[in-house]
Amino acid sequence: MKNNQIPDYVRENLRNYILFVTRLNMGHAIQNMDEVQLIAIHLVTKFEQKLSENHVPEHERKQICYGLYALVDELALRFLDSKNKLIWENSPLQVSQFGEYDAGIQLFEDIQTELHKNDPSYWLLSVWQLVFALGFNGKYLFEDAHIRNELITKIDSHLPEITIPSIPSSRKLRPITFRSFSAVSWSIALLIFTIVVYLVLNKYLSNLVTSIG
Repeated sequence: MKNNQIPDYVRENLRNYILFVTRLNMGHAIQNMDEVQLIAIHLVTKFEQKLSENHVPEHERKQICYGLYALVDELALRFLDSKNKLIWENSPLQVSQFGEYDAGIQLFEDIQTELHKNDPSYWLLSVWQLVFALGFNGKYLFEDAHIRNELITKIDSHLPEITIPSIPSSRKLRPITFRSFSAVSWSIALLIFTIVVYLVLNKYLSNLVTSIG
């Protein structure tokens, strides 16, 4: 697969993950914590299989899965009520899947390492771009976001422009369950549009700050 085809492939094959994360981001109803974690594992595992079919190296697949789980953990801990947050904290996905607690730090170190390479992986950059667009902050959640924004700008500079899709009418979302992920094209289109707006505005504001400085 050509590098310029990878970002679209990533978004297409993560569309149910995108919908799932968006519902978490909206503070959407979670009726069963175990089921929500199983959904995340199912969606990420399915995407990893797609990566394997495209001969993405194992170490890159691991980094990609790590980033996808880190985002789910962060959003769950940011938006869940106190009771459910405590349950999630006792067994976050990064621990159950990787045995680590420091995804908020490690992911940024992985990104910085990759960006220093002469030929960074488009697979990694495409997934990280999406993870940031969906709300990942990591260690910068309560700190100055300047470095985070610099990394986003550097990632964007390697990837092709995103085209803006049309927006269908929206409807009320149901609680997060496995049954939530059928007939979701309306949500996918709306979400992709939101991501596009985020990326465009982020790049515009970065350029504006640079010009003012």
